[in-house]
Amino acid sequence: MKTSVISGCIRPSDWNLRSVLQDLFVLTTGMALGVLVAWQYDIFTSDYVTDPPEKRIEIDEALLLGLVLCILLFVFAVRRLAEQRRAQERAQRAEELAMLDPLTGLPNRRVLSRAFEEVRQRPERDGASLAFMLLDLNGFKAINDRYGHPVGDRLLVVVAQRLRGALPQEATLSRLGGDEFAVLCPRINGRADAGAIARRLADVISEPIVIEGTRHCVTAVVGVALRPAAGAVIDDLMRDADAALYEAKATGGATIRFAEAGGTAATEAAAR
Repeated sequence: MKTSVISGCIRPSDWNLRSVLQDLFVLTTGMALGVLVAWQYDIFTSDYVTDPPEKRIEIDEALLLGLVLCILLFVFAVRRLAEQRRAQERAQRAEELAMLDPLTGLPNRRVLSRAFEEVRQRPERDGASLAFMLLDLNGFKAINDRYGHPVGDRLLVVVAQRLRGALPQEATLSRLGGDEFAVLCPRINGRADAGAIARRLADVISEPIVIEGTRHCVTAVVGVALRPAAGAVIDDLMRDADAALYEAKATGGATIRFAEAGGTAATEAAAR
């Protein structure tokens, strides 16, 4: 799945260069105008008369001009720092948006991969495993085709909110695209623990969703891959979970399937 691309974003380096050029232009223009006005109206002319007449800048007037110049430089420096900070905030926001699904606000596959690597680096608890789940919605396509994409999008947002609320705090929920979601659950105490989480997810999805006065019902098929965290590889987990999900779809209904290591077999558990 492709990550979101935020177009039209100006990089901080572009803002820095632009700010410097603007400050130099304004400062140079202001100084030139100031000197021109001072010279034109004899602001810096000395009190004594010379022959021929000449204009000289006194020390106190030079100090005043330097003070004004310092104030201008300070104002421009503060302005440039403020622009740099705003540019950095925009860049940070753009990077955050590039890691989120624009519809549901869930992390995308890029964040899921990072979460997996973080889980692998944690000390493994005795007997704990890593569960990876793929969820697909039954009935979503029919709703999307009949009521239109706006209703389908709102349904996906509700599903995402329900899934997020039903998961353990340390789990990572991601939308891979369409009506497919992925869940990474670290520190799982065996198949029973993973099955309880999968059934809870299936239960919250099966509850009716009311949009614009119409009740919509969808169910979930879930493919689960369970591995020790130390030797887990995310591509293998996704492949095994996808194989289990495929078999669950072939079974029909709201079904949960567990993939064995290597994806060669699956044990079915009926969702409530």
